[in-house]
Amino acid sequence: MSDIYQEVDNRKNPADLSDSERREFVEQLLTPVREALLMSENPVALQQRLLTVLDNCNRYFESYQQSLEADRQAALRQENSFVERALQLLEQHYGDSEFGVESFCQSIGMSRSLAGKRLRTELGVSVGTFIRSYRLRIAREMLLNNHHRRNITEIAYNVGFNDPKYFTRCFTRAFGISPSAFYEQQSGSFREP
Repeated sequence: MSDIYQEVDNRKNPADLSDSERREFVEQLLTPVREALLMSENPVALQQRLLTVLDNCNRYFESYQQSLEADRQAALRQENSFVERALQLLEQHYGDSEFGVESFCQSIGMSRSLAGKRLRTELGVSVGTFIRSYRLRIAREMLLNNHHRRNITEIAYNVGFNDPKYFTRCFTRAFGISPSAFYEQQSGSFREP
């Protein structure tokens, strides 16, 4: 009997067995069951007991699968709610230049290391990069919809940057074009029919 389990342990995957090996393996598993049925005083009761055990195993497996799926769904909801909360926080505070990594972590109710770990796991960025990227996206939208003809310095201050030069460096690094060139490019495309 231990040879059967040894073969299963070595293969790990029944799909690796050929048809003849699979038939032989099933036969090896069924042989002790057949012998037990033949030697039993009440083979019908033993057969019924075996069927009950198999049915219980199937129910357990289905319950386990449902539990895993429920856990996976709960984890997804929790992950989504974390990202949603983070985005809501940034939406409320992106213009506040004092709202940085520490303020973000306090507002979201996590330590700096845990918040960083969650953002790296879910979005692949650090907390500082997440905040900066959000502010730069808002600045880009402001430049696209710059109907009030705000200058770059004003937009930089509006999205929470204290230093317009630093804002320009970050914007250029993020979008591959300076804010003024981006605005000129966009305003030129609006003028042409």
